Amino acid sequence: MKPPNEKKPVGQTTAREISIGDLTFLGAGKIAERGDGMANTWKGWGWYPPKIKGAVKSKYGAKKTVVDGTVFDSKKEAKRFLELKTMEKAGIISDLQRQVKFLLIPAQRDAETIGPKGGKKPGRLLEREVSYYADFCYKVDGVLIVEDTKGVRTPEYVLKRKMMLWIHGIRIKEI
Repeated sequence: MKPPNEKKPVGQTTAREISIGDLTFLGAGKIAERGDGMANTWKGWGWYPPKIKGAVKSKYGAKKTVVDGTVFDSKKEAKRFLELKTMEKAGIISDLQRQVKFLLIPAQRDAETIGPKGGKKPGRLLEREVSYYADFCYKVDGVLIVEDTKGVRTPEYVLKRKMMLWIHGIRIKEI
């Protein structure tokens, strides 16, 4: 939905009603100058449309980067991928993989039931599985190395790192 484009004098107070589906919002606030001569009447709602259409800012400020047609979650991850790819070409590492899934806790379900035709039907899902996705996995002299490029170590990541060591016996190398 586009913001209103009518010109209004800057500093004037306005009240607007907007409907999105079944919801109706009422916003009021001072009109602020946007810089292109048009007034920004969305200020009263406390929401500002993103500057680039479709762009959403990352929670921790990481910027998605494309290298060789592959999208990476951050510039740091893309840079590390180029380093690892060079090391693989030089023969230092082998079997380089991205976004490898490690199951930490399987999905929890109710007991299976037998359907009217005699087939087994999986039980109702109680809890989803917990998985860890490693940024990079590769081998050095036949030993598996799991790497993660971290900017911010969240409590969720720390817990998954500990579970990787406990369940799989793999220590994550943080870059």
